[in-house]
Amino acid sequence: MSLYSVKEQETVLTFDNETKEWSAYSCVPKHIRKLVGIVGEENVTVIESDDGKPIAVKCTLEEKQVSMKKLRQYSEDQKRKMAERMRAVRENI
Repeated sequence: MSLYSVKEQETVLTFDNETKEWSAYSCVPKHIRKLVGIVGEENVTVIESDDGKPIAVKCTLEEKQVSMKKLRQYSEDQKRKMAERMRAVRENI
């Protein structure tokens, strides 16, 4: 359990254009698990912990390890066709 309230939890990513690296800080449990999974436990600096479990961490990520993408918005026709394909797959199972 996090010592930070949901309102206090944050993840901050800062890009250094000179070194082409991202600095990451997080006290969001889901993001901490993802960061540890990406860079490995040995490359994560634990800032705060509770009973040996990290509750605030920081690490460095390579430029390509962070991406930004536009959310895809489907038209009603695309949604209908996807639903039909899914229905057909479920019927064949």
